[in-house]
Amino acid sequence: MRVAVIGAQGFIGRHLCDALAMRRIDVLPLSSRNSDLFDPATGVLTDRLPADSAIDALVYLSQSPHYRDMPRDAAHLWGVNVTSAIRAVNWARRAGARRILHASTGTVYAHSFLPHREHDPVRRDDWYALSKCHAEETLRLFADVNVTSMRLFGVFGPQQRGKLVPNLAAAILAGRDIHLQAHPASSSDRNGFLMSVTYIDDAVAVMLKLLEDGGPHVLNVAGPEVVSIRGIATALGERLGIAPVFAVDAEPRRFDLIADNTLASEMLGGRFTAVAGGLDATVAELRTAGA
Repeated sequence: MRVAVIGAQGFIGRHLCDALAMRRIDVLPLSSRNSDLFDPATGVLTDRLPADSAIDALVYLSQSPHYRDMPRDAAHLWGVNVTSAIRAVNWARRAGARRILHASTGTVYAHSFLPHREHDPVRRDDWYALSKCHAEETLRLFADVNVTSMRLFGVFGPQQRGKLVPNLAAAILAGRDIHLQAHPASSSDRNGFLMSVTYIDDAVAVMLKLLEDGGPHVLNVAGPEVVSIRGIATALGERLGIAPVFAVDAEPRRFDLIADNTLASEMLGGRFTAVAGGLDATVAELRTAGA
């Protein structure tokens, strides 16, 4: 098997490429970080994809670096998330691929405090979520390839920067307040936002299984544990030797982000890394990187 990974230098891409190489699976790593693969102004995939490559599968992981700058950079977001995803799949089809993995997000779901199942309603009132919905729906129209949009929930682990877990660790080290929002039905709630998270090794294991066996059009990629902001910060503080400083906001939160991970659990036989173990590895790497 030969697998092309677009977004190979990102957090998930690096871990996936390493796992594929360890299994002696031929990898074609492609990234905007070391090439002119994407037009920097538009976010659109250029014609510089290898024209003579033969591949069996494509994993599309790329993300616009401007995803927080909406609506100013909405065109760039759509360029990466929608137009480029379509171009990538067409290139992969010409190269012989019949299996496509597309990185979507758990944040596409309409706000709720209940676990989200794959067929639950999605939201169309947010730029980023809408771009992922458009990509999912468009890629589903490619009837001659097996496309799975992976709705990723809180992926974390070593080497990650700028996301929830490393940001919380940075706040603890700096002594900054970590803000919590109560559940609207319980003003005494001091745990804050609840979410499903996924250790990077488990996310990669799901991807490897999908590359091997194929999968549904949409799949929640999440571990079985539901954690709170307070819970993660407290666990990080214990590992860092610093007590977090919490502040409870006056306004309650409007939703949680919890996945029904039944399908992913069936794929992995229920074998997931405990959040505690994932945090151990994450903090160990943060310490090493900061040494």
